[in-house]
Amino acid sequence: MKTIARTLSLLLAMLIATGSTFEASAQVKGAYGQRLFLLKSLKPASKTLGVIGAELSDEDVQSLTRAGLGQGLTVIVARPKNAREVSLLYKKLVSENKIDLLLAMPGGGDWFEGASVEFLRENAALDRVGLCVPTMQQLTGGALCTIQSENGKFVVHVNQKAANVVGAVVPAEQSGSIAYVVQ
Repeated sequence: MKTIARTLSLLLAMLIATGSTFEASAQVKGAYGQRLFLLKSLKPASKTLGVIGAELSDEDVQSLTRAGLGQGLTVIVARPKNAREVSLLYKKLVSENKIDLLLAMPGGGDWFEGASVEFLRENAALDRVGLCVPTMQQLTGGALCTIQSENGKFVVHVNQKAANVVGAVVPAEQSGSIAYVVQ
């Protein structure tokens, strides 16, 4: 198990060193595998991941699906056209697809601001779904985590209260290229 963790840490370090950045504020194509790995590390028993994002292309959906398979996750993607669709799509992800985790992708105008963010944070906590948000400012109030790239290192900021509610556990073993910060 430690060998696998070290191998994955080395792969992440190589991706960082070659310029594959991972910042929520500036969406980078091809970083999906890293995101899903880090999310799955918080809740290893997860089987189904919901992804919600307005600007996801068909290519993004394929990449997310492949990355999910690599982590043993079924990935269900929802693409809201506007802020009003967020609640309907979320309810469908939870009731029909039984998601364990929800990755909110940035971009697409105002779909993920104000009432949409509040709705997802409150309902994800009630439904015991781990919500990963794009920014640190969105972490409070019920979101599980946000994943950032800081000084060439992946940093997973975890809301401990939300982690307790959704049954997520911060991994004890940290590596040189990944850090978990409990808030």
